[in-house]
Amino acid sequence: MTAHPVAAEGQRVWWLQYLVNKLAWYYALNGINILLLIGRVLKRMDFQPRLGVVTRSLALAGPDLIHFCLVCGMVFVGYAMMAHLIFGNTIQVSRSCQSGKTIVPVVPAWVMVSVTCAAMALNCNSTSAETSNTVSTVISA
Repeated sequence: MTAHPVAAEGQRVWWLQYLVNKLAWYYALNGINILLLIGRVLKRMDFQPRLGVVTRSLALAGPDLIHFCLVCGMVFVGYAMMAHLIFGNTIQVSRSCQSGKTIVPVVPAWVMVSVTCAAMALNCNSTSAETSNTVSTVISA
């Protein structure tokens, strides 16, 4: 007796999904492993004064970098949520937050905010007219 062709096809699809999930876990663990390896290399570089400049600078800047990443992450997630709420009914890729394609409409706004913040940081002692001129110069470049 042979198995029904539809049941055999469902079994193959299940097996393929299983393999894809295993491959995703493999890639995730490899990425974590690479990050840990970079950390170990940076830790080992601390013995020599010139190479240790990198590790000491990162150690001093660590809390500020963590706070910066947290704030940028919150802003980025906020932009993604707003893109889902605003464009979800009109743009196909923004209809589901499950896919990474929700970020596509967010990228131009994120770049605009980043460029504006960078230009303002460069001109923190200047007037607002000078800052707006710098922002328009940076955006047009």
